[in-house]
Amino acid sequence: MLRHCLGILVVLVFSLALSSCEVLRKIEEESENCEAFCSQTYPLHTYPKAEHLESCKRGCKLFVIVGQNPELSDLNITHAKCNNACAELYPESPQYYACCLGCKE
Repeated sequence: MLRHCLGILVVLVFSLALSSCEVLRKIEEESENCEAFCSQTYPLHTYPKAEHLESCKRGCKLFVIVGQNPELSDLNITHAKCNNACAELYPESPQYYACCLGCKE
């Protein structure tokens, strides 16, 4: 009986780990195109520091993460939440605009 319960527990933990990996893989895939856009918008040969590029890429990831919430089916709400997250990360900073650009792309 104990072995059977342990077996079920192992299967459940393994399933949870796989689903977590799937979510992370999806986030990575969905943000790749956006990050390519950021690289074209903030090329390192024009912007000597990578601050804006990294902020834009962070906006891409934030948008995908916020979009994972099943309660947020409205794209406008997802954009607003992403922009709010950028405002929290970069208060009164030029990187805020780069982050918001990542939210839009």
